Amino acid sequence: ANYASNSVTVIDGLNDSVVANVNVSPRPQAIAVDSKDHKVYVASMHSGTMTVLDGTKNSVIGTIQTGKAPFAIAVNEKTHKAIADGLDGELTVIDGATLAATSPSLP
Repeated sequence: ANYASNSVTVIDGLNDSVVANVNVSPRPQAIAVDSKDHKVYVASMHSGTMTVLDGTKNSVIGTIQTGKAPFAIAVNEKTHKAIADGLDGELTVIDGATLAATSPSLP
């Protein structure tokens, strides 16, 4: 993630060359990849959003509102769900198939 330029640089892992730069929400902080369905999740703390990229086309397919200041992401490649953790302790679960977001209640 390129924090200052609000973008993500895509690198070809076979030859370490830059393939693309994709604009995302302001101040991208964390990235997680679902290698099974080729989605890339980018958390942006300052905008309270997660940008979802199509990893095969290197393009944005959605921007989802999350809890306050998402700073960490985890991906479950079996369920194709991404979970963002916000500074307020709120979790946001994103369904990779529909890009629907839910916030589970915590005990």
